[in-house]
Amino acid sequence: MLEATLSALAMAGATTIVGAMATTAWENTRAGTHRLFRRAGATEAEQTALLTLLDADAELVDGAAADEDSGVVRADLAPSWNRRLTALLRDHPEAAADLRELLASAHGSGSSTSWVQNVTVSGQGHAYPVQGGNIVIHTAGPEPDARDEEREGPSS
Repeated sequence: MLEATLSALAMAGATTIVGAMATTAWENTRAGTHRLFRRAGATEAEQTALLTLLDADAELVDGAAADEDSGVVRADLAPSWNRRLTALLRDHPEAAADLRELLASAHGSGSSTSWVQNVTVSGQGHAYPVQGGNIVIHTAGPEPDARDEEREGPSS
């Protein structure tokens, strides 16, 4: 049971870290991730390597954001951060409290910032709500039939 809990915590941490890249929350999440590994006993060289990796990954996400592929890049990066956090928690179970603190901080726990999104759809409508991310929808509608043309009236 403890292993499953730590595994879920590691995945939540990985998605939070990667999700914050190229957003306004990045600097705080970066600092919190560095603090997490430092408190778990990472050496000076390991800390430097961690910061370099965090910055390189954030640059990948930032570069992809311009191409609307940041979701794909984030999905590719999340498993490696999950492995890092899983190893950290396996070797330093006491770091779980620090990781939970990072998650709470990254998700704005205790802050005055909150997002509310109300979406209402009726009839044949569609809704594609997104907060803090991108959504790209490609659709090809059906060809208009004679009934559509009758409702719209004759074209000039």
